[in-house]
Amino acid sequence: MAFDRKAYMKEYHKKWYSDNKDRLKQKMKDNHVKNIDRDKKRSSDWYENNRELTIERAKRNYTSDKSKKRDSNLKRSYGISLRDYDSMFERQNGRCAICGVHADSLSVSLCVDHNHKTGKVRELLCRKCNFALGYMNDDISIFKSALLYLEKHEKTK
Repeated sequence: MAFDRKAYMKEYHKKWYSDNKDRLKQKMKDNHVKNIDRDKKRSSDWYENNRELTIERAKRNYTSDKSKKRDSNLKRSYGISLRDYDSMFERQNGRCAICGVHADSLSVSLCVDHNHKTGKVRELLCRKCNFALGYMNDDISIFKSALLYLEKHEKTK
């Protein structure tokens, strides 16, 4: 059996990188901090020399297939595809899982709610309900206290 140098080097570099990952990241951060002014100047100079190109690229990217971007964002953020999102949307009849508001009456699409500790996707929520969960840190005891508070003040009407 012949020696496979390419496979050996690939495995060697993979191991070396995993052994030195933290050191490399720190070196990159230090280098970024040290050269931040130079890099900003280089970037702004490039932009000034290529302004039309930059604007044309931005327009092209903005108007290109938005469903691909949405799918990519859902996969990166939550590990689900656009097809998964659409099937959740259908199961929920296009409504927020908490308050029941329909997506047609919202200015933005329903949010993907997920457990921040486990990353597990739960259901789709309107922005208000999603923010409420976030502001209360997904803590059931806070929600119970809020419910008691509202019930107490409902009785005083």
